[in-house]
Amino acid sequence: MAAACALPGPARAQAEAAWYRGSFSSVFEQMRVTVTCESARACEYTVSPVDAAAEPIARRPAGDVAPVDVMIPNNNLAHTRDAVRADPALYQGHEGDALAAVRPLLDGEARYRHCVGSSDAEWGLLCQLDTVAPGLPDALLLLPTMNPTCNGQAFCAYFFVPLHRKPGD
Repeated sequence: MAAACALPGPARAQAEAAWYRGSFSSVFEQMRVTVTCESARACEYTVSPVDAAAEPIARRPAGDVAPVDVMIPNNNLAHTRDAVRADPALYQGHEGDALAAVRPLLDGEARYRHCVGSSDAEWGLLCQLDTVAPGLPDALLLLPTMNPTCNGQAFCAYFFVPLHRKPGD
């Protein structure tokens, strides 16, 4: 994204808005999670078994994709970092696999630079980090937790699903 920062006003805004175009995917909790955005306004979310020949479990197009404020996602990230720093045993708890998947993020200082979401917010947010470093994902899908409170929870408002850009996208 450093190249986008060198661009003048409107060109810079257009380059930053396009960061999520293409496909991002990863295996998370025995499922393949894929987010494909063919345009700056429409994305498709897919959850499939790891077996590529199997039918998707969920496939959902999402329209009206637009930037969202990163304050709540960044506050949620800070909460999760504080929780695992205060209690490293959380990595061995019932959310241990999910925490381990984002440990490079939790151990570092990266924050969310940009997030986008659809108008129904059913699938959460797709977020880009402000840092590119080994071990960090290309994007994260933030899925709503439905937790009524944050007390005692490693994940407060969102679970983090690390995603990597598919080659060629």
